[in-house]
Amino acid sequence: MKFSCPGCRAVFTIADEKIPQSKELRIACPKCGNAIELNVQDQSSEHATGTGLQQADSFEADDLGEDIPPLEIVEEGLKSALTCISRETISRRIAQALHAMDFHVSEVAKPQAAINRLRHNPYDLVVIDEASRENDLLEQVNLLPMHVRRRFFLCLLSRTMPTLDQLQAFRMGVNMILNIQDLHKAKTVVNRAIQVYEHNYRIFEEELAQKGQL
Repeated sequence: MKFSCPGCRAVFTIADEKIPQSKELRIACPKCGNAIELNVQDQSSEHATGTGLQQADSFEADDLGEDIPPLEIVEEGLKSALTCISRETISRRIAQALHAMDFHVSEVAKPQAAINRLRHNPYDLVVIDEASRENDLLEQVNLLPMHVRRRFFLCLLSRTMPTLDQLQAFRMGVNMILNIQDLHKAKTVVNRAIQVYEHNYRIFEEELAQKGQL
């Protein structure tokens, strides 16, 4: 199936078997990172057009290497999460918790792959572990352009720092800390932290709007 970004007129091709039948999908333009709403009910059409977007050359999804961000396909109504966790067992447990929270989860193993995806795809939640401090991933995340960094909630997994330690989270430039001993309650803790963050950020935006700064 082929579809295009109306903002930049870029054309993409995705194998039909990778697309759920009769669903609306949210898909990110790899160059601009904004969401395209795509109606895939008629997959037999030669060319489908999304709504809302800016640029990427035509490509086949299967041809993408890890250094080129793949096209993320997210079902309508689901939030998207990206994880980059060094230990596979912990990564798997986090993915299970996020699936239970109705997140579409993308897992990467390499820090550079995580940065590439963050630059080209919109995520609601990003989860990394303390190894990110050793391989500079955390630093790179916090050096992303502000409009990119602000659009996702950043959770750091720790073996030493306590869950919801706000002072440490502030010092490290993350939105929350989750101790791995608390993985069994990740769904409750992360959901609550995101709700508080979204509430506070909404108030912040309203104040900026009132001052004419937004």
